[in-house]
Amino acid sequence: MLRHTDSMFLPTPALINILTAKAVLPSGNPTELASALAAWADMPDQLKIH
Repeated sequence: MLRHTDSMFLPTPALINILTAKAVLPSGNPTELASALAAWADMPDQLKIH
């Protein structure tokens, strides 16, 4: 699984979510962040389903 969401489907979703690592490799694997708001804004209108 390459993504994870918490409570986004609830009527009042959480303001923030915090993920913590169970294991961290010593190097070579930078943290990746993604913005759902930016993804939605960049998505073509014909793909958006409200």
